[in-house]
Amino acid sequence: MRHIMTNIDYRKIAMAISGIVLVLAAFILPISTSAQDLSVTNIEISDMKNNSASISWRTSKAKTKGVVYVGEKQDALNRVFRYNTYSYNHQLSITGLEKNKDYFYKIIIIGSEGDERELFIRTFSTKRMIDTNKPEITELDVVQSCYQGTLLRWTTDEETSAVIAYGTKIDNLDKKSNYKSYSLKHELFLYGLEEDKKYYIKVIASDRDKNEDSYLISTTAYGSKSQASLSISNIEPISFDDELISARTATIKFRTNMASKAQVLYGTNSSKLKGSVTNDDLHTQKHEITIENLEPLTTYFFKIKAYDSFYKKSVVTEVMSFRTGDMQMRFASGSLIRDTSDNKIYIIDGETKAWIESPEVFLGLGFKSEWVRNVSHSILEDYKEVGSVSSYSKHPNGSLIKYADSATIYLVQGGRKCPIGSAAVFVRNRLDWDKVITISSKEKYKTGNYVS
Repeated sequence: MRHIMTNIDYRKIAMAISGIVLVLAAFILPISTSAQDLSVTNIEISDMKNNSASISWRTSKAKTKGVVYVGEKQDALNRVFRYNTYSYNHQLSITGLEKNKDYFYKIIIIGSEGDERELFIRTFSTKRMIDTNKPEITELDVVQSCYQGTLLRWTTDEETSAVIAYGTKIDNLDKKSNYKSYSLKHELFLYGLEEDKKYYIKVIASDRDKNEDSYLISTTAYGSKSQASLSISNIEPISFDDELISARTATIKFRTNMASKAQVLYGTNSSKLKGSVTNDDLHTQKHEITIENLEPLTTYFFKIKAYDSFYKKSVVTEVMSFRTGDMQMRFASGSLIRDTSDNKIYIIDGETKAWIESPEVFLGLGFKSEWVRNVSHSILEDYKEVGSVSSYSKHPNGSLIKYADSATIYLVQGGRKCPIGSAAVFVRNRLDWDKVITISSKEKYKTGNYVS
């Protein structure tokens, strides 16, 4: 009997065929998966050593890539590390880590169509980070040797302690001294050395993971016992000096015959010196201590104490005095001033200042480091900033210049060379003869008016 197909039969066949097509398509065509739908597992921080760590994770359903944000605060994940390969298994290295710190990190998963999934912030600690890199002694010097003693100074590129081995024979360093604290800058006095004998000294620096570096140096302890007494000399200022004294600050300079630390005690009452400023970073023979936040037009009394020198010697001066200037004091044109708040160096021209952008420019202009005066930021605020000095092809306003074939000295003002007609004008404007720079004949300026 002939079978007649109804509309319902056609529909059933069509649906069956469609199902087969969908099944086949599932095997032939990839299914696009959003990063939001992915499962992220096995997030792990591992292999933590030498200021780096490995971070790994796994994504399911589709290959992805990712970005890791890292920081020391959860609201400041300011370092970025990228994994740019599409994969199921992901691993990248996080570098620049410091030991004994807590870090925050966040992973962002990126799908093949650019869609992203941001994971919650996690943390890890570097307390157990291993260090297999040895430290480096970057500098080792004998600061000073005197009667039966010597002062060593060295620096390392990471915090270290040290053992110091020394003796009169290079192959038999039979004496030992320890530097137990961990630091970057190190100083150590060695005592009991025989007079006029050469000593070999070996510094063995160790970091907290017991990695070591060593450095060998030699010295001879000259001098007699009578010379092993501490003294202070060359004290400045001995009268008013606007290079050292302003309305709000005073810089006390002095020397000690042996390397030491120092302190300035000061106040407005000669018998009650309540204020103090200490220069106790490193031992030195050349000292410079600046007192700040002083009152204008006020007489201050002070005395200097040098201490912690060879054999723990100390010495104190008698009471001296200085008087601060008034608030209308101004630096002379050409003065080089370092702002102690950010270490920027400026050149002064009348009521203005210009920042010298780099050491290369500073040296290229013929300036010298000993010409620079350190002052507080509050003093420099009185000067209007007029740009910066970025080239040494021409000297900035405020510079004192002359040509080799002429005795005429010029003050650069408004981009012109302005002749200084006499020594009296030079003194009246408080200009400094020692800061005149001889320039090349190729450095051309238009001539301005004479300095009055």
